[in-house]
Amino acid sequence: MAKTWWLAAALSFGLTGCGNAEQQRLAMAVTQGDLVAIQASELSGSEVLNAAGETGLHLAVQQGNAEALQLLMATSHNLDRADAAGRTPLALALQSQVELVIPLLQNGADPYAGVAPHGTMALGLAHRDARIQSWFAQRRAQDEPRHQAALTALLAGDIDALEVLRTEGLQLDSTDLHGASWLHRTVQAQQAASLDWLLKQGADPTQTDHKDRVPLVLALSQSDNLKRDPLLKTFRRHPATLEAPNQQGQTPLMVAAELNDGAEALRWANWLLDSKVALSARDRGGQTALHLALENNHHQLAGRLLAKGAQVNPADRLGQTPLLAALAAHRLDDGLISKLIRQTQALDQQNYQGQTALALAVSRSRPDWVAQLLQRGANPAIGSRDLSLLHLAAQGLDPELGHAGSDWKNREVVAQLAGRGLALDAQTHDGFSPLMLAVQHRYPETAKQLLQLGADPNLISRYDVTALKRALELQQDDLALALLEQGADPNLAGSQQVTALHVLAQSSDLPAADTEQLISALVAAGADPNATTRPQRFTPLHLAVYGRNAVMVESLLVQGADPHQRDADGHSALALAQRQGNEALLALLQNAAIVAMQ
Repeated sequence: MAKTWWLAAALSFGLTGCGNAEQQRLAMAVTQGDLVAIQASELSGSEVLNAAGETGLHLAVQQGNAEALQLLMATSHNLDRADAAGRTPLALALQSQVELVIPLLQNGADPYAGVAPHGTMALGLAHRDARIQSWFAQRRAQDEPRHQAALTALLAGDIDALEVLRTEGLQLDSTDLHGASWLHRTVQAQQAASLDWLLKQGADPTQTDHKDRVPLVLALSQSDNLKRDPLLKTFRRHPATLEAPNQQGQTPLMVAAELNDGAEALRWANWLLDSKVALSARDRGGQTALHLALENNHHQLAGRLLAKGAQVNPADRLGQTPLLAALAAHRLDDGLISKLIRQTQALDQQNYQGQTALALAVSRSRPDWVAQLLQRGANPAIGSRDLSLLHLAAQGLDPELGHAGSDWKNREVVAQLAGRGLALDAQTHDGFSPLMLAVQHRYPETAKQLLQLGADPNLISRYDVTALKRALELQQDDLALALLEQGADPNLAGSQQVTALHVLAQSSDLPAADTEQLISALVAAGADPNATTRPQRFTPLHLAVYGRNAVMVESLLVQGADPHQRDADGHSALALAQRQGNEALLALLQNAAIVAMQ
């Protein structure tokens, strides 16, 4: 079904963004089919009208409007301008509006131009119509001799021959099946004289091949210094080529920042910086070369960009500033990050995950950066989604320090955040407090710091988790004892009535001394050795028998567990031991039963 004009207009410029008012008016006129307004426009039909790189010609093809297309072609100086997806108006017509192909071809659209998203040229789509097939066949037959002559002249640097071919209609921006233009092929042949001639003649330095490389990027990637340097000197004589963007809007400096090889990235960047290219140009995602260098761990390059005056405050479309990019990178550079902290103004900028620089520093277990950010006025009240900074500190990890080292750093971060208005007992949507998360992540020192600051050990999550029960489950014995000392309630159970003793009773590999100490401490704190779960009505003793844990059974019996208490199925711990045929457990339980009767 054809789009209504207003939906087409929205898709053409409202959603993708647009430039000035005149561009918006022309885009609207084309999508509405307003021929009078199209004729009145001062813009060329090949003027880019929106962030998708579409011209009026593209929009007319999308609408299937032959009359609008004819008007726009009459004012167009380039029928072959590709959009951000690499499609020329001709390629677009071949895909969706076949009846507009012949008019475009008759007006001079180049069938060799227009690399589609997967590298398929307009030429390869000609099978849709016999008339178009015939036209392409004739065009190939006519162009092939001229094409071969041009290729020979370019590779040989024969400028006189090129001048003759130019007068005969040589298309400077024609591309081959791989999307390579004459500029690309001249660079590949390392022919500086031909390159200079093409640029002087106005060949488009922004054309990209099927790997989205502009000619300058191809030149920078040449490995032979002796052959590369003349090409680069030629490009430097044509300053407009130095910032030619690819289809992602990335300048060569940005492409350099994304290279995998850090040394190669620095080599490219040094040449470009010495050529005085713009430092803070943005690609279609709003990223600068500094963003990309930091994300790709090119610390030397990032340092060079900062030294040259690269802007540190721009945020990309995901809200990421260079500082946020640096803090989120796989490898961290202390000097770079400290410099970015000093220079960044929008310290409370949040990325797409809602994280600020302070939140990331806390998450990376870095008290030094936390201190710097707080000193510069970063807001500690901004966490990440429903996690406060204390939640983040309770689970932070510095990969270089490892787990144990991160625990001590997190303890320090918690101490830095104390007294800054953060709720010690704030709970996430699942009911987890910072203390519970510290226990969950096996950070005993961080948990103890939170307890010293007054964190409540008796909160319970939506899943019936308490700090004490999770410490016992993870066999964090010292932490469990510390929680009990700070008033943790061993009978806090939740909806299924699972107490701390029930959790401990299911531990199978605790040393005997630890088992006895923990059970004794739990009972001393008020734990009921005969508490029952819901709905099975299991006591801790039932669970210990199920686990065939003689040490646990004996310790529970010593603390007053009843071997005759029955579960929901009417089974006592003694009966379960009999059914198992476990003589050791049976003897313990029978002796306890006899003692209880005396």
